[in-house]
Amino acid sequence: MFNSAGMNQWNQYTLLRLLMGYAIGVLLYSNRVFEGAIPLLLFVILFLLLVFVRYTVGRFTLYNLRFIAGIILWLMMIAFGYDWSRNHDLKNNASFAAKYYSGSEPVIVQVARPIEIKANSFKTVANIIAIETNNSWTTATGKVMLYFLKDSLAAKIQYGDRLIIYSTLASPLLPANPGEFDYSKYLARKNIHFQSFVRSDGWTKIGSGYGSALVEYSIRIRNHFLEIFERNNITGREFAVVNALVLGMDDYLDIETRKDFSASGAMHILCVSGLHVGIIYLVLNWLLSFLKRNKFSRLLKALLLLSGIWGYALLTGLSPSVLRASAMFSFVIVGSLLNRSGQIYNSLSASAFLLLLINPFLLHDVGFQLSYAAVLAIVSIQPLLYNLWRPDNYLLSKAWGLVTVSVAAQVGTFPLGLYYFHQFPNYFILTNLIVVPLATLILYSGFIVVLTSFFPLVSFWISQVLIILLKTLNSSVSFIEQLPYSTTSSIYVSTIVVLLLYWLIFNLFKTWTTKNIVFLKLALVVGILLASELVVREYFRQKQQKIIVYSVKNDAAIDLIQGRENAFISAAFTGLNPTRFEYQISGSRLQAGIRKTSFLCFDSLGQNPENQYLIKPFKAQDPFLAFRKATLLIIKNDFPYAYLADTLHVDLALVYDDRRIVPEDFFRKIKPGYIVVSNKVPYRSIEAWRKVLRNSGTPFHIIHEKGAFVMPVAD
Repeated sequence: MFNSAGMNQWNQYTLLRLLMGYAIGVLLYSNRVFEGAIPLLLFVILFLLLVFVRYTVGRFTLYNLRFIAGIILWLMMIAFGYDWSRNHDLKNNASFAAKYYSGSEPVIVQVARPIEIKANSFKTVANIIAIETNNSWTTATGKVMLYFLKDSLAAKIQYGDRLIIYSTLASPLLPANPGEFDYSKYLARKNIHFQSFVRSDGWTKIGSGYGSALVEYSIRIRNHFLEIFERNNITGREFAVVNALVLGMDDYLDIETRKDFSASGAMHILCVSGLHVGIIYLVLNWLLSFLKRNKFSRLLKALLLLSGIWGYALLTGLSPSVLRASAMFSFVIVGSLLNRSGQIYNSLSASAFLLLLINPFLLHDVGFQLSYAAVLAIVSIQPLLYNLWRPDNYLLSKAWGLVTVSVAAQVGTFPLGLYYFHQFPNYFILTNLIVVPLATLILYSGFIVVLTSFFPLVSFWISQVLIILLKTLNSSVSFIEQLPYSTTSSIYVSTIVVLLLYWLIFNLFKTWTTKNIVFLKLALVVGILLASELVVREYFRQKQQKIIVYSVKNDAAIDLIQGRENAFISAAFTGLNPTRFEYQISGSRLQAGIRKTSFLCFDSLGQNPENQYLIKPFKAQDPFLAFRKATLLIIKNDFPYAYLADTLHVDLALVYDDRRIVPEDFFRKIKPGYIVVSNKVPYRSIEAWRKVLRNSGTPFHIIHEKGAFVMPVAD
């Protein structure tokens, strides 16, 4: 597949090849492909084999067998990535908190991040320091996500504080519904294995100032910026956006603002990371372009660039996303200084390798993946696009450059965007033409407002310009979001499809750059595989017929799914608010490819003629549902089972509300094929139902314990 030139080019990127092996090892551990540690003996055997092969190749000049050494080295990196991840996982630490904590002991924690303001709580991550056991404190290790009830005391919690937590530390719950976001896995991949909701009387502060002095200083700088913006009367949505864009604080962004920026494809400017550090780098690099005459001036330029980038990281509170981006650009700067062939790819590989050595689970971070995918696409694809047309006009040339950067970045990130966010911003070129220049102006205007804060009048007038820029940005984003077909949403792609898309992009890129027909053939094969996957998935979606009883808090919700349509049945008041259960059920509908949803209420089944044939053949007659060949009975507190003359046989019985229902009497009149107990049934009643259900021999499913219930339905 590679010619000699291509192979030599590939051999230049040694770090990239090693990084790929290491990343595979991390993924193997994260997905628990193997259990336990990689024995040291395996490393020794692989190392000795590597030495033997290298000696043999060198001794007998078996040039065609040189790839064997590469394979052995790759296997070593995979094993290293796996074992390094295992050692980094706090659960494998000898003093992991779960080994001492039974659920009621007080725990000493140290606040590891500044408090984030949420709608109903204050949120932070804390490191577990010790657990009280046998009237003494035992050193322990672990991380916990803390949610504090909003009050004046919790608002004063700061980074580096030490607290005693009396509230229960619980393991994050596993997803209870099909396709639901796996919050427990999300936290585990951040090495967080506990969470706690802390009441006002559930904690005590015992000290402060235990954190890093550098981080504390950085947070003070960020808070000082915040106060300056407030003093200059920047308020409302403009205040929220400037804090997110300049300081990386998204605490003040409301749902509507997030929705507008996300739908228009501009959300990346509110997440301080690669784009913002890139803007700092590009502007400073342009301002310092005169420093290139000799080795000393180039060194001075590199030092000034590094100072600017890390200075920006400092004022944003040294957030993880900015630290990652700063490390990435630092390696690029050093690589440029060394002026090595192929340095950009090696520099990016080196920065990624370093970050993943510090924290291997960073590989799962969405921001990390998007940042490197975007930068790799920009440095690889953007020059090819830009060379298609070289306008003579300066402004047109800059606009064309911005367009090509936007297209290249989108090519590199859209598979991940579809996978994580299930949508595609159709006007991303228009968005970036507007928001990137505005974001650049806002970023530097924000700096100037702070730098001139010693001269209140000057700072005030510059802040007025900043407010105009912010209003223009917000209006532009809202306008683009409201354009027809601004977003293609509800897109579901699997991990396999993401990998195939990236393989397709790679082969098309190589076809363009090498003009090698082999890559074009490979691209066609990948295209056929993608098309086949879409056809097969669509076939099964059209054929699907099932009943899903979801796990929702203190209630019950049912989807009757046929093909790509469904009828959603829930309590009467839910019909007025269809999004009430969106978090729990949207993932299931996304996987099923639902295009049309009809809403019904438990209290009015069969009363509305329009609801009689929502999904053919589907009929509703309170409290019965007939769906294909399945009969579903909804048991409510007013169900007159005691007055049934004959025994009632149904395929599925849902106990929605068991008030005034005696489980023993229920089974004398009703014979269900399967019975489901919803979350509407009080927890104290579940044990009574469990005892009766076991004695009846009827298969049963308790939603509170097992999560959602899914039953395929035959024609």
